[in-house]
Amino acid sequence: MAVNLAHIKADPPRLPTQIFIPNDYSIYRGLDIAQKQFRLLAIWPGAGESPLKCSLLTRKLEELETTYFALSYCWGDLTDTEQIELVHCFCLREEDDLDFPQLFHVTRSLGGALRRIRSPDQYRIIWADAICINQGDLAERSSQVPLMAEIYKRAEAVFVWLGPGDEESDIAGKLIDELVQAARDINLFDSDGRLRIRIDSVEPAEELSLLHTYGISEDFALRCLASYFAKPWFRRVWVIQEVISAKDAVVLCGDSAVRWSGVLLARRWMELRLEQFLDGPLKDCARGGEFTLPEVWGLLYDHGGHAGLQELLAWVRIFESSDPRDRIYATLNLSNELQPFFNGPPMPPVDYTKTFAEVYNSFTRYLIERHENLNVLSMNVMTSGRSQLVYRPNNVETVENLFSDDSDLQSPYKVVNTTFGGVRDVLPGWVPDFRIKVDPFSHIGHRLLYSAAAETKVDMLSSSSPRYLRLRGVQFDRVRRVTNASFRFNRALDIYLGEHSNGVRLVWEGLVSKLTEYPTGESLLLAFLLTITCVVPADIEDIFRTGETVGGSAKAGRNLPSEQSETQPIGTNPPRSHGNNTFIDRRKAFIEHLDKLDHEGLALPAVLQDAIVDSWVRSIGPQSCDRRRLFVSEAGYIGLGPADTEPGDYLAVLFGGDTPYVLRDQDGYCGETIMWTSEPVPGSYETGIGAMLGPVPKVTDEEKEDIVCKFIGECYVHGKMDGSVIAEQRKNQLPSHIFSLL
Repeated sequence: MAVNLAHIKADPPRLPTQIFIPNDYSIYRGLDIAQKQFRLLAIWPGAGESPLKCSLLTRKLEELETTYFALSYCWGDLTDTEQIELVHCFCLREEDDLDFPQLFHVTRSLGGALRRIRSPDQYRIIWADAICINQGDLAERSSQVPLMAEIYKRAEAVFVWLGPGDEESDIAGKLIDELVQAARDINLFDSDGRLRIRIDSVEPAEELSLLHTYGISEDFALRCLASYFAKPWFRRVWVIQEVISAKDAVVLCGDSAVRWSGVLLARRWMELRLEQFLDGPLKDCARGGEFTLPEVWGLLYDHGGHAGLQELLAWVRIFESSDPRDRIYATLNLSNELQPFFNGPPMPPVDYTKTFAEVYNSFTRYLIERHENLNVLSMNVMTSGRSQLVYRPNNVETVENLFSDDSDLQSPYKVVNTTFGGVRDVLPGWVPDFRIKVDPFSHIGHRLLYSAAAETKVDMLSSSSPRYLRLRGVQFDRVRRVTNASFRFNRALDIYLGEHSNGVRLVWEGLVSKLTEYPTGESLLLAFLLTITCVVPADIEDIFRTGETVGGSAKAGRNLPSEQSETQPIGTNPPRSHGNNTFIDRRKAFIEHLDKLDHEGLALPAVLQDAIVDSWVRSIGPQSCDRRRLFVSEAGYIGLGPADTEPGDYLAVLFGGDTPYVLRDQDGYCGETIMWTSEPVPGSYETGIGAMLGPVPKVTDEEKEDIVCKFIGECYVHGKMDGSVIAEQRKNQLPSHIFSLL
């Protein structure tokens, strides 16, 4: 329904802010947060499927003398539970009989884990979040989360429970043991069981071939490991800090038990054989992405267990959590921002009384303030507008129908709002929706390769509502024509335009080749190929050295550049000096090679068959183009924008932003009618944006002068990535504007 913002008088109803298993949580007594109290769980001796009996013990983290283990597991289905008995529960209410067993529900996943680690003849003391934290107390949950990394760090070891085993996981466990032994034979491990070298520097070796192991083929070994890594535990966001913080970790799957360092080694062994997943009998494993899922473990392992929060949030986008707020909270203890050496603005506290939209909003603003740049906005590249393109093939008769210069033209693709719990548009467009899975290396602005806003600083102004992000910037162009479909790619690295194969050729022939010249004076062909490969891979050197795709795979951006990155930009002029000119030299060689092909009068199909061009496009293009739409601006520039890009959208550079952004004019938006849902949706976290962020206040007189826009997302505009927009603005003494982003 349409909600008139000017007439909202009262606060909308608040949302349910927790999901937990039905239990009598009043049995818990409070913890003294100032003394860092926490609870441990004593599992009584038992065997097999006998009933579980446990006791809860309250301890102080700073005065801890009890030896304990920590459990890392998946909660599983919250409706599939079993009962355990809590006996001698020292956190019970004083008036209760402490000897009386208290029945307590846990998920079957947790029950299975407790039985697996239970001792037949002695008590085993552990920490398990679902029982040791009062899940019915939001304040306690908020206070215990900051202690979790320390709890896992102080544990004697961490038991990782993957769940019941099967034939493939049993074989995988044996293979991992064999890999570890082979690695020990060539001295890859030190005395405490840690790898001596970076995970990504492990190279193939005959000792690690496993071809002789158990008489099985390498393909079957890879299939078993892929099945192992497909276990739900590897997708749970909380387990990252649980393992990274551990002194030692043992991974349990059914009856098998392997060291965590062996799991990391197995991930690397699989990665080195990536091409076997992309082609041949293992392509069904690749379809689910199991072979790339554990990659974040290697990244964190090689980063010493910590990284910047912005990097972490990008890395964990493929992980899952039952509570959407945990997409952020689960990464905090691993972030550099919480380390003692960090100086900067205070991080928003963990607070489970806030809705996920409030949490996402506050952390997005924090990251802008903390980094003094807009790179966090690049996380919207696949998600802005919360919509997707759905193909209607019966409406497509000619290639021309795939291109539009009129936003009202009937498109062969219809935009359908994606929903989460049944609610549409519960977040402002500029706030990344961390619930949506996104390739962590696909954000243009996260590569620190561009400098569209030159040396300008972020100018974030105060706003009357948390819905609005007020930023200063320059609008320099508008979208004139755009493909009506997004680029997609398949596992063979073929770039599609919607359902049409040969997407690169279709866009060239139907849109780009119709331009007479490019504004920068470059060849149209060069500008086009550099546009569709705007995301630069970390291993571009191999492309130029061999003229072949690396391992037959799209490895673009595997090593996310940090502030010390030596990777150079692919824009018209390099905005930064990273101390290494090798990439610039290779890019120059590529351009010279492409110019030679262009001067020979070769058509695009022939150019794409050239070995070096084919390697460049197939290694970089799929990740650059995926779920983006190619557009031509009114000034004749070509670029890649989000899937929601439409004719008429603004192209703007916002101060402090490394990339340009696509914005949509919302004339009259402030204080007037806005299409947001406000009806509650049964069983969901949210009831609409009004409930997520509170009532809409009146806009100030200053805000009435703002250009109000819907934030669509980051974009690549060839020729505008190097600060030229700001230079032209200063040269011509043009004013900047304040954009109120929604």
